[in-house]
Amino acid sequence: MSNETERDALAMQIFGKSAQELNPLISQGSAGIAELTEEAKLMGAVMSEDSLNALGKFDDSIQRLKAGGAAAKNMLGTVLLPQLQILADDGVSLLSDFTRGLSEANGDWTKISEVIGNTVGSLVNMLMENLPSLIQVGLDIVTSIGGAIVDNLPVIIDAAVRIAMTLL
Repeated sequence: MSNETERDALAMQIFGKSAQELNPLISQGSAGIAELTEEAKLMGAVMSEDSLNALGKFDDSIQRLKAGGAAAKNMLGTVLLPQLQILADDGVSLLSDFTRGLSEANGDWTKISEVIGNTVGSLVNMLMENLPSLIQVGLDIVTSIGGAIVDNLPVIIDAAVRIAMTLL
């Protein structure tokens, strides 16, 4: 048996049916594989170790940025939490009353309409009672963001000018 036949038989034994697809590559030997590798590098399909390391570092930065964004979202939720907790507690009570009222109405549409009307009225009252606090929290957040922008305006303007000059 020739070396090529032995090599093909060994490939079939190791890789099974997919070895048939590899046979042309195997028959080219290391020179053919080296040529294909060089072609892949020229086409950009193979990246250098430096490029891979740079991409890995960039991916790490993106992961930290995502984690930072999630942390900021959580902190904003924490700032709003006391007011949201009040709304949630009131909402649970309101839904409980609504469900009980529907159950007690026993299919009587006059009573069901009254329950719906009372629930809508209670919902409006709940929102109106909590609206000033929600608006104040929202204003505080907007004021803080506005203050941060004003404080950093020179840096923001400088960066905008640099970006514009780079683009031009």
